[in-house]
Amino acid sequence: MDNRFVASTYVWILLLPIFLRVSQEIPAFTVISPFNAEPALKIYFDIPFNWIVLYYSAIFLAFARLLYSIFCPAFLRQYKTSSEALAEGFTATMLKDEAADYAAIYFKNALPHRLSQEGFELDAFLDELRITRRSLELSGDETDTDLNDLIAGTRLRSIPSDESQFILLDAQPVVPAVSVVSTDNRSTHNLIWKFLRLQDVAFRRVRIMTTLLVIIGITAATYPFLQGLLFVITYTSS
Repeated sequence: MDNRFVASTYVWILLLPIFLRVSQEIPAFTVISPFNAEPALKIYFDIPFNWIVLYYSAIFLAFARLLYSIFCPAFLRQYKTSSEALAEGFTATMLKDEAADYAAIYFKNALPHRLSQEGFELDAFLDELRITRRSLELSGDETDTDLNDLIAGTRLRSIPSDESQFILLDAQPVVPAVSVVSTDNRSTHNLIWKFLRLQDVAFRRVRIMTTLLVIIGITAATYPFLQGLLFVITYTSS
């Protein structure tokens, strides 16, 4: 949805009506005879394809891009894979903050059912942070505020020698200012991948709708181009 062709549809929506209006004032053809040469030269101005179909194609593509921009999470738009996020320096701490904001926005009223695919992906992601639904039940209702606070309160630290790994720290250290470190190193790659999976599943319905709109728009756009191609073939073969 971020390619130049789809992004330019907003421009086409504005320009095509202008072209249509201007073309109505232009005659279909004109005849000129430079230096009184015979036979006279006939120049055609009519366009050999349907502008209206092209306009509706731009409408479908623009609407698909609008839905994508509104409903697709920003993190999913920016990073397609966990490797891409890691390559740009995204750390586990940064992802924790991103996930906390995501929970506050997309889980406003309640968490997805644990047997649904979105619920499964959410539990898989939370497991990387040692957060369970049991923790939410103990803290009160399963609302976005509880999940947001639990994710934001997770204490973790990237390993200085290898930022693709992180360690979880105990929430309440035994000695003040000293944290007890988890014995298992966890993969930042897996954490980002599971977060992307969660967002991808949550966005699936809108993605199907945008895909259908793009298919309709591109299919409609091929019609005027085929008309132009047919005109050229017919003209050259005559």
